[in-house]
Amino acid sequence: MTAITKQWYDYLEEGRLMGLKCKKCGAVHFPPFPICRECSGTDMEWVEISGEGHLDEIALVTAPDQWFEQYAPYYYAYAHVAEGSVFESMLVNVEGDPADVYEQFLAGKLDHLKLEIQKRDGYSYPVYRCV
Repeated sequence: MTAITKQWYDYLEEGRLMGLKCKKCGAVHFPPFPICRECSGTDMEWVEISGEGHLDEIALVTAPDQWFEQYAPYYYAYAHVAEGSVFESMLVNVEGDPADVYEQFLAGKLDHLKLEIQKRDGYSYPVYRCV
């Protein structure tokens, strides 16, 4: 595990959603990335993010990899956090018939998300919740 990844998980254990902000262009990366994806800058600093997000895509996962089998079936969100980065994660409070859920998505009823930190299998992990 890299030092940045370990620090990110340490922050999650503390209940903090942290990203890296490029001091050159101001882009915020969540999860953190050591090189800015916007300008290739390497002078980065830790910043707390809001956890607010906007749902771009949703998918029903019925056959996940072995680490998430116990949660299947579940919905997965592809979303932009307010600070600009894309973060993909499980969507925890959406259930029901896939056709109904997709209709809610198309109608914009699932648009606003908030990241929360859950403890799973001994580590903290950010997941989305519709608000």
